[in-house]
Amino acid sequence: MPIKYAAVFFGSQRVAEYPSTFPSHSELCQKLANKEARINKYNRSKLTDDAHGVDVSYLATGRDVLVCCVSTQDVAMRISFDMLARIEQKTRGDRQDWPSPKETLKKEMEFSNDPRNDAAKLVQNQISEIQDIMMDNVDKMLDRQDKIENMVQKTDALANEGQTFFKRGRDIRRKMCCQQAKMTIMVAVIVLVVIFIIILFACNPNFSRCS
Repeated sequence: MPIKYAAVFFGSQRVAEYPSTFPSHSELCQKLANKEARINKYNRSKLTDDAHGVDVSYLATGRDVLVCCVSTQDVAMRISFDMLARIEQKTRGDRQDWPSPKETLKKEMEFSNDPRNDAAKLVQNQISEIQDIMMDNVDKMLDRQDKIENMVQKTDALANEGQTFFKRGRDIRRKMCCQQAKMTIMVAVIVLVVIFIIILFACNPNFSRCS
């Protein structure tokens, strides 16, 4: 919500206000001007009017100049005081050189109420954008790291499977060699037995026919 009202006082005399449709706001600033005119010291302060739901910010220069504004309570204090400082600068020097103080108040209020002119907010938005970009990059890096870790795990798994397969193949070859050796021995034994039987039938058990 915006700055709703602004006024400039020389001493206790109101020089300009904008807009002139808020008598309650005008009265609040007039009371502050009357008080500060008696003190005539530098003062920069903010008051809260809970009855009307507004904040009253004012800048007393200590040289019979007071700039006052009324805003909704959600307006940042820096926005109000930045506007008051800009208006106060225009009161310096010959006051006759300030031909249209009301128009100045209007322009400054419009400028301050435009969120695009809030430099601090713009910087904050830029910082937020940078933070979002950095977080996105971190997320991408973490995602890439997870993918790399998965690839490493899969590579390790494949390497382990390869070693297991090689070991099983070696064991199978050994087993087949052993079985082949056993078969060879068994065949050799059987052949020898058959030859021995043939010899027995051919030569008689006492080898009488082969003597």
